[in-house]
Amino acid sequence: MSHQQIAQVPNQQQGARRWFRSGRPWIWLSAGAVTISLLALLGLIVLLAGQGMRYFWPHSVYEFELNNGQRIIGERYAINQIPRQQLLDAGIKLVPDAPTTLSRYLIKTGNREWQNQDFVTLLAQDIRHARKPKDLLVLEREHNGNAYGYLVGLLENGQPLVGRQVVRDLQSSIDRTRGLTQKIVHLRQHQLSAISAQFEKMRLSQRQAEMNGTWNDRLQAQIRAERLELERKHQQLMIRLDALEHDQKSDSLLLRDMNGIQREIPVYEIHDAWMPNAMSTGDKVRHWAKQIKKFMVDNPRESNTEGGVFPALFGTMLMVILMSVIVMPLGVIAAVYLHEYARKNWFTRLIRIAVVNLAGVPSIVYGIFGLGFFVYVLGGSIDQLFFSEALPNPTFGTPGLLWASLTLALLTLPVVIVSTEEGLARIPASLRQGSLALGATKAETLRR
Repeated sequence: MSHQQIAQVPNQQQGARRWFRSGRPWIWLSAGAVTISLLALLGLIVLLAGQGMRYFWPHSVYEFELNNGQRIIGERYAINQIPRQQLLDAGIKLVPDAPTTLSRYLIKTGNREWQNQDFVTLLAQDIRHARKPKDLLVLEREHNGNAYGYLVGLLENGQPLVGRQVVRDLQSSIDRTRGLTQKIVHLRQHQLSAISAQFEKMRLSQRQAEMNGTWNDRLQAQIRAERLELERKHQQLMIRLDALEHDQKSDSLLLRDMNGIQREIPVYEIHDAWMPNAMSTGDKVRHWAKQIKKFMVDNPRESNTEGGVFPALFGTMLMVILMSVIVMPLGVIAAVYLHEYARKNWFTRLIRIAVVNLAGVPSIVYGIFGLGFFVYVLGGSIDQLFFSEALPNPTFGTPGLLWASLTLALLTLPVVIVSTEEGLARIPASLRQGSLALGATKAETLRR
């Protein structure tokens, strides 16, 4: 090693020491740790999203022929490797040459109203043959989950439809029936409800007139004429509703299940139908996208175990918006007053201690307070003052979106106050003093 190289070694050591003393290694270490944490969080989100999105993919449907001659139709939901000794301990008979581990299939068979179960388990040794017929049909229904089987035909008013493409006609019938269902829902929820509200308004007007002593023959004849007109409109709507419901229930399909029994299923009970084994990759992607869209925009059904999550999404977004509208002005104004205008005395110190303590209160305590104060006290008082005729049915004295937003606003208010005060404290004092020295008022300094 030359003298020049020997002289460079102390310089390199001194440079390394200066680099460590400058604190840059800790900056890079912190940045690396944050990067790894963000990548881990992103990977977790991708993993959860991928596992959740698998549910909407049109999986293949199998027809299993067992050794005892039984046939089972369903989706292969999971495959588990079970030790042989565990099966023997459970009292399951195995073939003499069974391997040390056996495959056990979890099969989603659907048809729960006919099979009394949604899933069955099968050992690989019990399956004689498994195939994927292209004409196996999957039905997504309003009740009782999915149905699996072979499409036999379509019925219209009890008469079979012959000489037509059954699969295409089934999809057309589903679309037509869905349109009829929407019309029925609109008629019930809007038009009939409006007439019922008018009947209730008329009853309250009559009651008010009797209490005020203004009830006379002319007003009685007027209300009788209005009632007769409403009854006529109500009768017309009921006739139209009966016609729509009859048309809605006119179509049905015949499905042959895995036991060879033909089942008649009303079309209005079916949300969608597809043959996954006959679908191409593009068809499966389009079906997957359609199912995700339905999940986002449809209402839940079957006790929130099926259907969509639109009410939950919409309610959450609206509740957060209402909470923000309530809490942001109050929190910012309170923080500006405490930091800029309030005197530094025992009272402001007490307020700050209370705000910091409220920020650490568990959310369940806020929930109990919101139920007791907003719902029962405030809502009950509003019902007593303005909606006494509707009692004991509550109008405002019941859990609702407004009370939930106010409760969340209380929960978030301390955090907004503390965050705003910390932001104001970071502004240099020289900037404030320079603004005041130039003739600006305190309000102008804060605003700009």
